[in-house]
Amino acid sequence: MLVNIFLASEDIKAQLAEETKMFEALDREFREMMVDVSINPMVVEACTQEKYDVLLTQSATIKKCEKSLNEYLEQKKKSFPRFYFLSNQSLLTILSNGTNPPKVCEFMGDCFDGLQTVVFKPAANASEIPKVSNALVSKDGEIVPYVGDDFVCDGAVEHWLSRLE
Repeated sequence: MLVNIFLASEDIKAQLAEETKMFEALDREFREMMVDVSINPMVVEACTQEKYDVLLTQSATIKKCEKSLNEYLEQKKKSFPRFYFLSNQSLLTILSNGTNPPKVCEFMGDCFDGLQTVVFKPAANASEIPKVSNALVSKDGEIVPYVGDDFVCDGAVEHWLSRLE
């Protein structure tokens, strides 16, 4: 799970730059160790004191990364309190897809009581992700168009969700 978080999410990479570097080094080191184990799968030889010490160090590094990640999630929850209704896994999915509003909108029903999703206008270029919404969809399936201007989902996900609220 941490691989997807620290290596795939641009927002998390930017916000937790030091932890991302630590995790990248840890991931690389662990993969190298697993290549060695696959070459020589003998348990006694694979479980040397040296490798055990390395694994203990890696475990401590993972705990530091997880602690920083939990602090980051708490910060995001404070900036948009409706995130408290979500599991950490759902919140991580939202934050790692912050620039992909249709993906974020899969979780709208968890954040907002009567809202299921929003309707997006097709993007001008077919290869772009749609970011302009022109209506809301209730949990009952009722489509409610905006009065006035369309809503643009841009910036940090917690900010555009606050504006939507």
